[in-house]
Amino acid sequence: MARRSTKLLRFENSLYNYDQKDHTWAIQPINIQNDKTKFDLFDSGTHSVCKRMSQKVNPINFRRGTSVNWDSLYHRNYKEFNLLECNSFHKELLVTKYLDNVFTNLNIFSNKIRISELNNKLYINISFFEPKGISKRDILINPKRLNFFKSLNLIKQQSNDLNTKTVPVLNPFYELNEKNAKPSWDLSKEKLITHLEKYIKVITNKNVKVSLHSESGLGDGASMFSKYLASEVEKFNGNFKRALRESLKEIKNNAKIKGIRVNGCGRLGKAPMAKTEWFKYGQIPLNEISAFVDYASSTANTKYGCVGIKVWIYFYN
Repeated sequence: MARRSTKLLRFENSLYNYDQKDHTWAIQPINIQNDKTKFDLFDSGTHSVCKRMSQKVNPINFRRGTSVNWDSLYHRNYKEFNLLECNSFHKELLVTKYLDNVFTNLNIFSNKIRISELNNKLYINISFFEPKGISKRDILINPKRLNFFKSLNLIKQQSNDLNTKTVPVLNPFYELNEKNAKPSWDLSKEKLITHLEKYIKVITNKNVKVSLHSESGLGDGASMFSKYLASEVEKFNGNFKRALRESLKEIKNNAKIKGIRVNGCGRLGKAPMAKTEWFKYGQIPLNEISAFVDYASSTANTKYGCVGIKVWIYFYN
């Protein structure tokens, strides 16, 4: 059995409360209420700093076939002679990498990409989170990528001013919404779906049907939360606690969450040596197969180095 550091044991023991009357250990569950009551999840949780990141089993792979199913589903003919000619595995990797790159360039955080094939047709279901309060400055195209958008015929060259890199050009997948009191820029799902179906068909040589589902908050999936936290860490140049405080504000009013655990490893806070910071609130049962625990990991690229982020979220069944 591997040794466990005393600092890690103190951190785990501080998460539990001992009841002297019943002589039992209890864990304070998450009780996120309405906006009327001020509830700060960051201050209510437990923080700790360790020298090494723990090595644990991926809770999603641990529950495959029991409470968690595979994200990809293919219906094949068993009489088919050579299945290796299909190359479905490599094509699926190309499709998922392409979709991740598209959503990262749009500053949208995808949760899960489910791919299913039936009668030589691909059905792709994508759930994502779009941050609120997107301004005109956030959807400007990088001048270095302007020629790339022109090659895809996404930008109409109405004048010769677009040839110069000094003129700002807006992202064509966003539209101005003037119905609200404050005008905002919203994502055009129809344009994005037609664009994705067109280029995924080139990769797979099959008919494609894409459906997009927007999530209400970051607390609906660990993948969205880890990607959003990585973007905040890059924004604040490795300040992990500040990025964690800002990202936890997006998961308020989520009654599905029973526990959260976040690990960050790297040169956090401009430290000269890499370290690991922990945050935990609620309960995270890693050994119970019946417990629905979502897990995801992501990497933040800062000018001080890479920062690895791991997220566990425990939902009510």
